[in-house]
Amino acid sequence: MKQNFITLAAILATIPFAGLASADRVLMVVTNHGELGDTGEKTGYFLSEVSHPHQELVKAGHEIVFASPKGGYAPMDPKSHDMDDPINAAFWEKHQEDLSSTVALSEVDPANFRAVVFAGGHGTMWDFPGNEDINRVTSAIYEGGGVVAAVCHGPAALVSVKLSNGRHLVDGRRVAAFTNAEEEAVELTEVMPFLLETTLRSRGATVDRAENFQEKVVVDGRLVTGQNPASATGMGREVARVLGELKERDASAPALLSIPFETMDGDTSTLGGDYHGQVVLIVNTASRCGLTPQYEGLQGLHEKYGEKGFTVIAFPSNDYGGQEPGTNEDILEFCEENFGVTFPVMAKKTTRGEGISPLYAALTGEGAPDAGPINWNFEKFLIGRDGTILNRFNPRVTPTDPALVGALEKALETARP
Repeated sequence: MKQNFITLAAILATIPFAGLASADRVLMVVTNHGELGDTGEKTGYFLSEVSHPHQELVKAGHEIVFASPKGGYAPMDPKSHDMDDPINAAFWEKHQEDLSSTVALSEVDPANFRAVVFAGGHGTMWDFPGNEDINRVTSAIYEGGGVVAAVCHGPAALVSVKLSNGRHLVDGRRVAAFTNAEEEAVELTEVMPFLLETTLRSRGATVDRAENFQEKVVVDGRLVTGQNPASATGMGREVARVLGELKERDASAPALLSIPFETMDGDTSTLGGDYHGQVVLIVNTASRCGLTPQYEGLQGLHEKYGEKGFTVIAFPSNDYGGQEPGTNEDILEFCEENFGVTFPVMAKKTTRGEGISPLYAALTGEGAPDAGPINWNFEKFLIGRDGTILNRFNPRVTPTDPALVGALEKALETARP
């Protein structure tokens, strides 16, 4: 039987690295808004909150791309034009033109970036919140395993960002941001369209605070935030550190995370990209099988444990008794109409024998912990947050089986990266 298996090493040699963002490129976002409410005063981004993180990230070897909600010219808060600061002066001499011709966020493909950093400045309070492109880019980078960072008023970008589970990115997270007390100290409480600290708390965040204008940087997994201008260098340094750790992790991560597979709409996905840090139950499914009612139990698992970082992924296959003959569109319609399926259903795959998909070759071939071909529909593979194959359950093990549920709950005890 061994001669029928494809070794994992041979598979990976033919697979391009896909689905993970560039490890070296960082998107730095600044505001386009230059008016301080109705005061007649000018505002914009705060220079040191761009220049200081920029220096830390460049020292660490990262390429920086400057972007803004509208693109083009980004105004600097004139109060921040401090050329006695050598970091500001060196940055301004080299990059002032870059901030006059920023990339519009509508043109940004988040797959090309490993991190996004939102610089502060009072202008952000007007054009960052609710911006659809900020929400799109931020959620995609974060859910793709990248880093999201912001400093001072930059966290205004985060107040409306939601993840694919419908929850705000900051919900349940620790953050730092320009505080209500600091806003009162600069006498702009009544000028601001909202209070940043208050709004972040309303989104479920815990706001950690230092004394007014003292350094405070908070790292919560892949979310890095700083309280004020004094925190800009530290925020940049921490982003560089976290990116370095992610790069080391990616280099040693199980190969399963980088194997591409086709989605139902023809895109390419990976476990390490779209499902980064999640516990995943992979199931080869069929619509005309005696075990097809297991869809109901799979949906139940997805609903019960989804908020804890779990998903079911179905890979329809016609390899077993010809019980999945329909098109991808037929399959998806069947799943949704008959079982209310909301978990991802991928394009139909070959899961054994000649033409086996690379993902299933890795799950079942030599080198897999429980190697051997799949014999029927609804075989189940439990994958840990780090891409490790934890368990393999035969088709007769139902989604509600205590052994499967117990293994799933144990896997979910592992902290999200």
